[in-house]
Order: sequence, then C-alpha cells, then structure tokens
Amino acid sequence: MSLFDLFRKKDAQKPSVPYSLVMRMTPYRLYAHKSNSLVMSVSIKNLGEEQLLTSLSLDLPDMISMDKMEMVKTKEFKVGEIAPNETKELKVELFGGLNTDKGEYTLRVTVMSHFMDYSHVINSMKSTATIGVV
Repeated sequence: MSLFDLFRKKDAQKPSVPYSLVMRMTPYRLYAHKSNSLVMSVSIKNLGEEQLLTSLSLDLPDMISMDKMEMVKTKEFKVGEIAPNETKELKVELFGGLNTDKGEYTLRVTVMSHFMDYSHVINSMKSTATIGVV
C-alpha cells in the first residue's frame, strides 16, 4: 500500500433497498372508450432489520388516472412506519375514460424510505406495472 492509495477515490457502495413489492390488479384490464375502473393492490414488505418510514409514489400514463375526471396522474402516498418483516397493503382505484385507447399502458411505482420525516429520502426502489386495455 503506497501513500497515494490512501487518497485515491473509493467506489461508493449503494445500499440495497430492503423492500418486497407485489402489485395486483382486480379486474385484470380496463375497457377502451368506456368509463370503468380497476383496483390496484400494492403490498410492501420490509425485508430489512430495522423499522423504516415509507412512502409510495405512483405515476400514471396519459390515458389512465386516479379520479373519474381523468385529472390526477401522479400521487404520493404516505404509508407510515413498517417494522421488520411487516407487510402493509395499499389499494388505489385507477380509472379509464372515454379517451382511453386499446393497448398496454405502463405505470411507474417508486417506494421510498425516509429519515425522520418525509422530506429526507434515504433510499428508493422503482418498479413498473402494465395495465392492459381491450
């Protein structure tokens, strides 16, 4: 080990996010050009060894929304503290409207762990889900 090795940059290790995320849709799909809805159930499990303050952010594509007026496309849910090996479930109703075309739509889900309050993010985990419209 030389003197220069002491001052050399070290690679930062990114801590893993200790979450398990399961998403289910009921019913499985929406119908095109019709006002209808489905319920998305999101289960978040803390796989870590310490209690985590958790929130979930949901970003929807243009043709799907979280209200009947098709206005709400992004929303953050404050899940609260999750103990080790505890699972919390969140249900969100998603709506398709008269402008919803046939196809598959991808929505983005981000789970974040926070420090002390919801303004400081420690880690985040991103995932996607697909909604079929027939």
